[in-house]
Amino acid sequence: MAVSPVAALGRAHERDLSRGAVAGLLGGPGAVAELLPLADPLLLPPPVVPVTILHGTADPDVPLALSREYAAVMRRAGARVELRERPGGGHYAPLTPGTGAFRELLDALRGLPPEPSPG
Repeated sequence: MAVSPVAALGRAHERDLSRGAVAGLLGGPGAVAELLPLADPLLLPPPVVPVTILHGTADPDVPLALSREYAAVMRRAGARVELRERPGGGHYAPLTPGTGAFRELLDALRGLPPEPSPG
């Protein structure tokens, strides 16, 4: 489950989202070139488990286009990725109790298969 993810770190870095957040995450501007290929979900092998992405269409912090691109690339590579676009939803709506987006997140989490027991 991914909620309004930065699923394409390279694109986020190119757009300077949140004023250098990607460089900060990776340890500073000098680390971007070395670490981006290891950290960018868009550049990693496709996930082997199903992925559900919730993303608002009005997210001012992380453009929906990044989730759309990630979903498309991973699907072409054979991954099972479901992108749920929340009309008019902002970046934090799925994490704000009482909103429709929060209820959608809870419903999606309830629909996940149970974790296997150890042993």
